[in-house]
Amino acid sequence: MGYAFVYPLFKYICGSQVACYVHYPTISTDMLSRVADRTETYNNRSVVAKSSFLSSLKLIYYKMFSFSYSWAGRRSDLVLVNSSWTLGHINALWSCPDKTYKVFPPCDVSEFKKIVNVECGVRKIVSLAQFRPEKDHALQIRSLSKLQDKDNVKLVLIGSVRNEGDEKRVEDLKTLVKELEVEAYVDFKINLSYEDLKKELGEGLIGLHTMWNEHFGIGEDFLFQK
Repeated sequence: MGYAFVYPLFKYICGSQVACYVHYPTISTDMLSRVADRTETYNNRSVVAKSSFLSSLKLIYYKMFSFSYSWAGRRSDLVLVNSSWTLGHINALWSCPDKTYKVFPPCDVSEFKKIVNVECGVRKIVSLAQFRPEKDHALQIRSLSKLQDKDNVKLVLIGSVRNEGDEKRVEDLKTLVKELEVEAYVDFKINLSYEDLKKELGEGLIGLHTMWNEHFGIGEDFLFQK
């Protein structure tokens, strides 16, 4: 969960041995470089990216945070990570490769392997992701709007809506769809049942995933039996 700052507490106050499993580093070298390059993104707002002063302040804060995060992380006696991407960032930040190991999470894909591709009369582009800023659904919609031949094409955005923030993001995406005049080519599938999800995947021709720096290979090819 990224609570690296409790490691020293358990190690030095409680006298425990500490083993951690890192799903996603709280800060990464990519985050530092994006602030340094003044690149606008979901975690580097335009008001900061456009200001050299604010960018410098944020970079100083990130470097201080990175130093303390690295110090806390190295208090672990054993470090497990979930992917090669996370392994690279943790090794770069914590500098303890001798006690850091990659352990892939168990993922049951048996049901998805049974999915058979079904012709549905529409060329479906399927996007499966939570409606969160880093998934960049807006990029998918803008890309579709630039597609010259939209005949018989449908972009299907499948995802869960967990709270009011997610609901607001979906409404913003629907507004973007209207602004770009692609309502006929975009469908939103919210909080689908498992059976309906498998049905949508079976009808998909293309799988689309647009998160930058995906930390655990979530954007895999959709492979179906013919």
